[in-house]
Amino acid sequence: MPLVALLIVGAFTAARFGVPGIKSAPRELKDAAIANGRPPAPDFTLTNQLGQQESLSSFRGKPVAMTFIYTNCADVCPLIAWNMHLAYDQLGNDAKNVALVAVSVDPEHDSPAQIRAFSDARQLTSQWHFFTGGRPALEDVWRAYNIPAQAVDAAGNPLPQGSDLSAASPEEIEHAAPMYLIDKQGRLRAMMPVNFEADTLANNLRVLLAE
Repeated sequence: MPLVALLIVGAFTAARFGVPGIKSAPRELKDAAIANGRPPAPDFTLTNQLGQQESLSSFRGKPVAMTFIYTNCADVCPLIAWNMHLAYDQLGNDAKNVALVAVSVDPEHDSPAQIRAFSDARQLTSQWHFFTGGRPALEDVWRAYNIPAQAVDAAGNPLPQGSDLSAASPEEIEHAAPMYLIDKQGRLRAMMPVNFEADTLANNLRVLLAE
């Protein structure tokens, strides 16, 4: 099983059964599945909420917290975004030395203008990098991080390949939304579950910042 897949299994195990089932990382990374071997985080180049192209590797030298969401999500995505905002605020002066990253799972609806409006509404525009792009480019990133993203109909059935996704109800996308932690050297270190807490994310970024 690929490393990223193992991380996802571990993170969901933590969410369901509690942290005692997860091996503690050195230096007190908390509530996370720990990556074995510290593999390099797959790089990508996409467009952010300001309409600028950026690469994940451009954040080298900073710890990165990265998740996968979309703007029309009606349930967990707004909570993830809010917790990222709270974690940024908790970091205080350290916040400028970390990078918060979100990658869209809805290329048909998440234009730069749309993700800018989503970011503005949550006080995140200057705090994170919310990336979007064309479907082929985003699918490459989802595949690299083992993120399933499937548009479904109103009954929850997967839409057939080739469907006009621009006409689909935008909130109906089933996807994984783990929080990856990447160290200053660009290596995958851990993955937090979707129900992470803001103070735990802030703690883990401080741990990576101190290395």
